[in-house]
Amino acid sequence: MRRNRAAVLLSAALLTGCGVPSSGGVEVWDQDPVQSDQEGPAEQQYVPTDDSESTVKNFLHAAAGSDVDRQNRLDAFTEEPENYSNPADGIGIIDVAATGYDGRFDDTSHATVEVTGRRTGTYLPDGRVRTNPDPAEYNFTFELEREDYGDTWTIVDVPTDLVMLRDAFHELYESSPVYFEATGGGSTNLLVPDLRWIYKNPRGGKESLEKRFSWVLQGPSDLVSQTARNAIPSGVSADMTVEDDVVAVDLTRTDSTTEIDPGKISAIAAQLVWSLGLNSAAQPLELSFDGGDTRAAGTIDNWRSWNAVPSPSGSDEAAFYIQDGTVYQYDNNNTHNSTPSPVYPWVGFHAEGLTAVAVEDQRLAAVIGDGLYTSSWSDPANDLVPVLKGKEFSHPQWLDSKHLLCIVDGRLSLVNVVDGTDSELSQSPVTDVAVSAEKRRVAYVSNGKVFLAPIIFSGDSVSLGSPTRIAYDIGDVTSVAWASESNLWIAGAKRDLSPSIHRQTIDGAEGEQKQDAIALEFTDLAARQADPTDPQARFGEPLVGVANGRLMRSYTSTLVDLEGTEGAQSPFVVLQGAENTAPK
Repeated sequence: MRRNRAAVLLSAALLTGCGVPSSGGVEVWDQDPVQSDQEGPAEQQYVPTDDSESTVKNFLHAAAGSDVDRQNRLDAFTEEPENYSNPADGIGIIDVAATGYDGRFDDTSHATVEVTGRRTGTYLPDGRVRTNPDPAEYNFTFELEREDYGDTWTIVDVPTDLVMLRDAFHELYESSPVYFEATGGGSTNLLVPDLRWIYKNPRGGKESLEKRFSWVLQGPSDLVSQTARNAIPSGVSADMTVEDDVVAVDLTRTDSTTEIDPGKISAIAAQLVWSLGLNSAAQPLELSFDGGDTRAAGTIDNWRSWNAVPSPSGSDEAAFYIQDGTVYQYDNNNTHNSTPSPVYPWVGFHAEGLTAVAVEDQRLAAVIGDGLYTSSWSDPANDLVPVLKGKEFSHPQWLDSKHLLCIVDGRLSLVNVVDGTDSELSQSPVTDVAVSAEKRRVAYVSNGKVFLAPIIFSGDSVSLGSPTRIAYDIGDVTSVAWASESNLWIAGAKRDLSPSIHRQTIDGAEGEQKQDAIALEFTDLAARQADPTDPQARFGEPLVGVANGRLMRSYTSTLVDLEGTEGAQSPFVVLQGAENTAPK
């Protein structure tokens, strides 16, 4: 029997159709390791000071962080408790430049600080960030008082609308995706990440675990719900008990007609260990039903294959590209060759007019002239089978053994390689496409903008859900590639600046510009995704692209121009599946 555990208990009834608000995007980041109850590093204190501008900045930090004592943190700045907007409505995120604070003294006991910026988004209770496509202006004049010079300031006029600085969000929150079971055909036994953000709690991991667990029970966001479901069935209550040595979850039927399918045990356990970030053998999951014996126990390692992004190995920094109709391999030593190997037997494949290749699960797709072909990956020169001819094909990407996502005559299309048919999925022209590792999301470029859409498997058919524009502040986009489960590499320009490569989360909450790639226009990007078990990883290696007609590799702060790659095109990487340490 499962041991009784006193500790924090979180219980929630799961109702059919329970979900998150319909507005807003999704988020995805890397989960932090589960911490014990021991205290972490000292928590940064944001309190009133004897400097008026610092006091206002600290106030704009105070709404960020733990829900438990938010009101107390805010009340420290005012003489009397204030009534603020309900955190359930979200906390605004405002971007204020260093020059956005205008402080003035009337005398030593009275000051005003005018804050000017932009409201870029809202942090929602379910951990998502809803980014504003057109950020509204933010302006508020804070009035402060104190009794004498050297005393700390008290804010006498505060905004009642809860907001936090964008800098505070970046400093105090980290990505923490929750995961849901992929639905439909295609690859099975996979999870779809759903990006959320969580407070970096320095006081221990229980509060974080509780928060993540509540997000799992609420179900997937609108975008992810089109292509994934909660493996935890409706009609049960879910209790989580946390101690240093174990995270115990018990699912209890709320009525006698509810059935918990034994075949779903692995899916439920996989969803929980990944969502809760149980990546340490020192703190595994124990899953039980109706208070009975443990039905599944382990960590992420035991359900590693449920995440489609593999952890890198020593040889994984390889990338591939086409040059003069031949497949070349680029390796970590900044060298390239066309010699096949047992691991990469398709390297050296040559065909006149070869312009693109996609390789996955020992199958290969190739664009040769005006035709699309498939073959085994071991001997493509002799195994080629024509699928379609007489059209313009580019950017083929495998969805499953029957379907390719491909740009056909300038439109994003689904190709059935078995019956040789294609169907148009987009009405607007598409110039680049990147399918996520689990095959349930696709980012693509249309008219210089980036869009994200769910890929929906239903029986034998495949379709796209409604696309959402992302990365609003990046225009003239030429290429896109997945950097991690929730981050994209985007080649484009911000606010009419020079083109570069940008990394941005799919919700737009966080990102950076690569300084080494400024003023270079990349026409093709390819990248290995970050290891999802590494809580600090934002991107994987390598990131390669084509600029000025040559292949280039972008490191963290260095760009390497690879000699001898003139005319390179259509770079790609190949993901090898991850294995479980013990089957479940």
